Amino acid sequence: MNDGWKEVKTEHDIENLMRVFNRFHDSCLKELHLWTDHYVSPDLSMAVSGELDCKVRILVQRQSF
Repeated sequence: MNDGWKEVKTEHDIENLMRVFNRFHDSCLKELHLWTDHYVSPDLSMAVSGELDCKVRILVQRQSF
C-alpha cells in the first residue's frame, strides 16, 4: 500500500478512493486538517480569498485489506 498523499479532484479519483477504503466499511476518520488562504492581519483587518480555496488533509484508517 502506498502511504503517499492522494489528491481527489475528479469523479474517477472519488471512485478510486471509495474502492481503496472498501466503500468505508470498517474504516474510520482518524484526523482531519482544513486550511484556507484567509487570514487576519496585524491591524485586525481580514483578507478573504475570492476563490474557493479550502484545502483538507484527511487520515482514514481501515481494518480490512
